[in-house]
Amino acid sequence: MIPVQLSLQNFLSYPSAILDLSGIHTACVCGANGAGKSSLLEALTWGIWGQSRSGDDEDLIYTGATEVQVRVTYQSQGQLYRVLRTRARGGPTRLEWQIQTESGWRALTQRGVRATQAALQSQLRLDYETFINSAYLRQGRADEFTLKRPAERKQLLSEILKLGQYERLAERCRDRARQAKVQLQLRQEQLDQVLRQQAQQDQIEQNWRDLLIRQTQLQKAYQQDQERHQRLQQQREQRLSLQQRHQDLTQQLDTLSATLRQTELQWRHQRQHQQDLEVLLARQEQIQGGCHRYQALLAQDRELNQGFLQRQTLQLRHQTLHTHWAQQRQQGWQRLKPYQDQLTTL
Repeated sequence: MIPVQLSLQNFLSYPSAILDLSGIHTACVCGANGAGKSSLLEALTWGIWGQSRSGDDEDLIYTGATEVQVRVTYQSQGQLYRVLRTRARGGPTRLEWQIQTESGWRALTQRGVRATQAALQSQLRLDYETFINSAYLRQGRADEFTLKRPAERKQLLSEILKLGQYERLAERCRDRARQAKVQLQLRQEQLDQVLRQQAQQDQIEQNWRDLLIRQTQLQKAYQQDQERHQRLQQQREQRLSLQQRHQDLTQQLDTLSATLRQTELQWRHQRQHQQDLEVLLARQEQIQGGCHRYQALLAQDRELNQGFLQRQTLQLRHQTLHTHWAQQRQQGWQRLKPYQDQLTTL
């Protein structure tokens, strides 16, 4: 990380200040005690990591002001970034992170301050503790590194010297060594197999010649079996043809037998019908007389039915007239009733 510009607004003793470091390789800030030299570095750490020597961020706000703002522009891995951190008195901290592109500044801010801070620190690959114990020795805390526990000092040195990268490289080397060992073992097994095959080459060649002889014998036997199979196939086809012919003849015989039985049954029915007709012919005169009587009875029945229908009609007419007479009689009695009442009164 290379600081390029630091802009302060109401930070500690600075109402407003801009520190431009572009093009400067080494700089020396001089001034009396309390002039605000350390405040510049504190503004840098607070702007980037959100941490400073003050326990409360509101203590960083300039006296009488309501809001503090620090903007840090830095260069990392050949790219220009900008961090803007703001804190209002009695309010939350806001953090914005941007990257410079050809079309201008593009926001890299995540959802929430913590997520943005984590992304920023991941890009820098440097945390606050490592920074204040390596690049920045705070006033009165120069021995902070020596006061830490051995494990913490080792961790800080590891991050400063990028020893983690060497650990990762060492792990990759160990992985490649294990893979190479596995490949070597596999190649050794293949080599042993090739050597065993070479040792058995004579036996393999003899077996191959025996197999050729066996193949010739099997081919001759196969040809013989093929010819026999063809003969058996022809016999099978002839047998199937004869079976089909036998089935056709059997089916024709069954059809003729059924036709014969049906014809015989029809002949018997015709013979019985002929006998019945002969019996009827013998009774011709009796049947004709009965037919005449039947026709007479039918005519008599028609006359009786007609008379019955006339009787029903007359009965219906009688009921209608009787009903009408009863109604007329009732109406007459009703018309006569006033006169009977007058007669009774007279």
